[in-house]
Amino acid sequence: MGNSLDVKDIELQARGRWPSIFEALGIEVITDKKHHPCVLCGGTDRWRYTNLNGDGMYLCNQCGAGTGFSLVRKVFGLTFPETLEKVNNVLGGCSKMETEKKIDIAKVKEMLNKIWKESVPLTGSDPVSLYLHSRKLTLTPENIRYCPELYETDTKKHYPAMVAMVMNSKGIPVALHRTYLSRDVIGKADIESPKKLTPGTEPLSGCAIRLFPAKGDTLAVAEGIETSIACMQIFDIPTWACVSNTILEGFIVPEGIRKIIICSDNDANMVGQLSAYKLANRLYKADFLVDVRVPEVANSDWADTIL
Repeated sequence: MGNSLDVKDIELQARGRWPSIFEALGIEVITDKKHHPCVLCGGTDRWRYTNLNGDGMYLCNQCGAGTGFSLVRKVFGLTFPETLEKVNNVLGGCSKMETEKKIDIAKVKEMLNKIWKESVPLTGSDPVSLYLHSRKLTLTPENIRYCPELYETDTKKHYPAMVAMVMNSKGIPVALHRTYLSRDVIGKADIESPKKLTPGTEPLSGCAIRLFPAKGDTLAVAEGIETSIACMQIFDIPTWACVSNTILEGFIVPEGIRKIIICSDNDANMVGQLSAYKLANRLYKADFLVDVRVPEVANSDWADTIL
């Protein structure tokens, strides 16, 4: 099945988690099981969230019944495979075929601790530092380490890797992001998916890689690690990486922050911009000061603008 997604596994991972999944995706669902306007077709009291069996079930007198998956599919106008991928991203990618069986939380924690302990801080001359320098990134962020030998599931080989700690909104580590590097040249490993998330100990809604300590009342967020480091260099504002556009949409602002700078990718298909403005709209409604910044060049991110 290659890198395809396991439908049954994603259903199990999502069961009982739909309120947080909806929140991460910016879908405003009232879960008190009373009658409300339909998320899809409006009205006043035609819609009710039932969450039968924890599957995000809903009933609408006009557009019918559905599950959490069908609600996500209809809200975003997605195909079923695209819906699975979107939900899987919120769950932290833990339903990809590299995890054929659901791993219990204790084993996940054991794996995360093992990888982190086998990794070392950056020195400025290690392969991770050299990779970042090759991208014209000169800052050394917190929560990133170098692992000399890390197993990669698709190729079943070991590679050096950049390892980054993903934390939840309370600052608790919940997953690791890995960027596999080449042994022969400075750069990413020449494999199909050099960037991967480990399974998480909880859904990754609201999570981020806290690359630099927050200072004052302003914080910036972006998708990728390299992009976030570039934003720190360009704007001199502490920037956190949210890993993907889906997780970015559900970012939870830490206590003490009043202004959020959202550093969007300039995607040709507008996916990055859409997620950035969804987050901006949600935070604006919550009375935060919000600024969205997009690089001028089409199909680029802020790391591409470093001179």
